[in-house]
Amino acid sequence: MESAGGIARRLGGLLAARLGANSFEQPKGGAVNLAEYAGFYDPAPWDRETVVVPWAGGLAVVTASDSDPADNLTRLKPLGGDQFRVMHKSGEERDIVSFIRDSDSNITHMSRYGQFTPFKRPLD
Repeated sequence: MESAGGIARRLGGLLAARLGANSFEQPKGGAVNLAEYAGFYDPAPWDRETVVVPWAGGLAVVTASDSDPADNLTRLKPLGGDQFRVMHKSGEERDIVSFIRDSDSNITHMSRYGQFTPFKRPLD
């Protein structure tokens, strides 16, 4: 059992991180529908379930069960074509995250470092 205070501190940290986040510009090819990528992804057995959410013109990958999810979230800058650039909190651009679709254009996986993390369920 967790205390309500611990949960409130984690939520407050996420809200503060979102309010302080600089927005990304959309890629030159046009706006990206960020809601398409939102949902729960299951990196088992390597890690805990994560959630991808629209966040300041891009995406954020959050593991809510982290002791400090705001400090450990990963921001993704849209590049277009189902690809996003990982952005370090210092502003440094890092590796590429790609989202994989099936033949019906549904997101099935998120790919980073050659590892495929299955899409589990939408946010609804």
